[in-house]
Amino acid sequence: MRIKKYFISILAITLLFTLTGCFSKEKINSKKFIDISKKEKLTIYEVTTQFKSYDNVKKVYAASNLRGWRITFFEFKNSDSAENIFNKKVEEFKKNKSKNDEDDKSGIRNYSIYELTTNNNYYYISRVDNTLLIVDADSTHKKEINSFIEKIKY
Repeated sequence: MRIKKYFISILAITLLFTLTGCFSKEKINSKKFIDISKKEKLTIYEVTTQFKSYDNVKKVYAASNLRGWRITFFEFKNSDSAENIFNKKVEEFKKNKSKNDEDDKSGIRNYSIYELTTNNNYYYISRVDNTLLIVDADSTHKKEINSFIEKIKY
């Protein structure tokens, strides 16, 4: 009986450590964001100077297409700064939510995601470690945007 409890305890601990490794995401850097954006034929803009009043921001890039949607990628000096901005943007996006709109928030370990689709707009924000990806676009572009987000794995 004692051996069975010991075996189950070891199995549970092993399973716990195995699963927690599966619940983290690998972040990308600005270079990879730019490379994938160019591959997808998006126009890239460095917009870091627009955020120069924030001393915790390292780099900011925007990728947009001819149809009018834009994705902004932030690199912060630390994860706490990214998480702080993530939470502020989520609250800002939630102000646009009406009773019948769908939204979803998830996260574990090193990442968080919030997504909101309204009649007219699509909002998406994803934080991985010290990086942040923000989308505020017309809801008609949701499918294309999600395709891009899948490619960068955010």
